[in-house]
Amino acid sequence: MKGKNALFIEAPIGVWVLLIYVASSIHAVSLPTSILGFDKAIHFSIFFVLGALIVRAFHLRGLLEHSPIWYTLTASLLAALYGVFDEIHQGYVPGRSVDYWDAVADAVGGIAGSITAFKARRILR
Repeated sequence: MKGKNALFIEAPIGVWVLLIYVASSIHAVSLPTSILGFDKAIHFSIFFVLGALIVRAFHLRGLLEHSPIWYTLTASLLAALYGVFDEIHQGYVPGRSVDYWDAVADAVGGIAGSITAFKARRILR
């Protein structure tokens, strides 16, 4: 697993982060109103995937073998920090605003995704 290339291991994280950034850059008026009631669930789900992708990369790099709790916590923290960055970024997008509860949903989703991926790491090979 340690010999796999970065395109296979880290690229999914980069693509997902880019998709989050692009989606966060969309002017709020152009967003479909039907999904606004599920806002927190959407934030949770998006960052759940991010947390899981980070743990997947750590797993494929062989890092979870050495310190599984440390790297799972690191993945959780990275996903949560990107959620905070995402909210700050939205504060600069016309029609969007910073919502602290969105950041909480992002963090909880990232933590849940990291823990779930850690528990399911045998499937992630």
